[in-house]
Amino acid sequence: MGTWSEERQAQANAVIAEMETEARDNMTLMPGVHELLAVLDAWGLPRGILTRNVTTSVDWLHNTHLQVLTC
Repeated sequence: MGTWSEERQAQANAVIAEMETEARDNMTLMPGVHELLAVLDAWGLPRGILTRNVTTSVDWLHNTHLQVLTC
C-alpha cells in the first residue's frame, strides 16, 4: 500500500474496517474457551492472543465475551 494514493489507502482501510465489523458481529467462541481460560487462570499461567485482527475487535472480544474471567 506504500505506493497507493492517500485516497486509495483510505478506501482499502474502509473495506478492512467493514470486514472486521462484520466478522466481530458474527463472532462465536469455540466450545470450551471459558473452561480453558479458567484453568489457565487457576494455574496462574499468563494468557496472550496472537491475531491479525485490529485492536478494536480484540477489545470487543475481551469486553463482550471474556470480561467475567478477568481479574
